[in-house]
Amino acid sequence: MPYIDSGGCHPVSKFSQPENRKKYCQYHLIPGKVTEADIKKGKITTLAGKTISISSKTGTVKLNDANPTFPPTFVSNGVIIEIDRVLLPPDF
Repeated sequence: MPYIDSGGCHPVSKFSQPENRKKYCQYHLIPGKVTEADIKKGKITTLAGKTISISSKTGTVKLNDANPTFPPTFVSNGVIIEIDRVLLPPDF
């Protein structure tokens, strides 16, 4: 059974493979800190080793095509930013 998002139709069976679940989760994690220089470069590297485009127009940060939905939540070991869509690794 497929699922559909803005990127098209994807088979759910990909999530049944542990290595794909790991790759998917790691694509949503950024190790270390994101600096102003990273934002100016326009891309950041995820824990999966893939890049996500990052832009800041009109004071709002955008990750690929995803928009933050709430202010960031600061936790003891990082920052959580809720976004309005799923990020799929390019090779997923």
